[in-house]
Formats: sequence, C-alpha cells, structure tokens
Amino acid sequence: MTKELEYLILYLIKKHKDEIIKDADWWFGLPEYWVNVHDYFENNTFHINVYKTNEDGITDYSHWEDLPSLTLEELKAL
Repeated sequence: MTKELEYLILYLIKKHKDEIIKDADWWFGLPEYWVNVHDYFENNTFHINVYKTNEDGITDYSHWEDLPSLTLEELKAL
C-alpha cells in the first residue's frame, strides 16, 4: 500500500468520523480497494482494514492490509 493511499484513507476517515463513530462498522469503496473501519469488539478501538479488488472488481476478503487502529479519542481528534 502506498503512502498516498494511506493519506487518502485517513482523509476519508476524518471526513466521515461522525458516521464511523455512530455506526461502528463503516465501509468505503475506492476504485481498487474497499476500506472497513470498525469497532467489532465494542472496546472503543477502531480497526482499519483495506481490501484490494482484482481486475474483475471482485474483492478478496481473505486478504487485507491493516492500518494502525485508532482509539475513540484519537478518531474524535482527527
């Protein structure tokens, strides 16, 4: 994953942080990736998973990259 993609994802998270906090399971589609920000464990830690799509536009959910998690306080501060 490129630094540019990481910056774009963090920008999107910042822009949608209220929705992310409210839903605790947020998805966003990019041309070649799907981004999932979630607090599945309900412990105020939001995990960021990035899934790549193949040339047919199909997402392989069995392989992903993680960005560093954000606490609820860190997410609010963005």
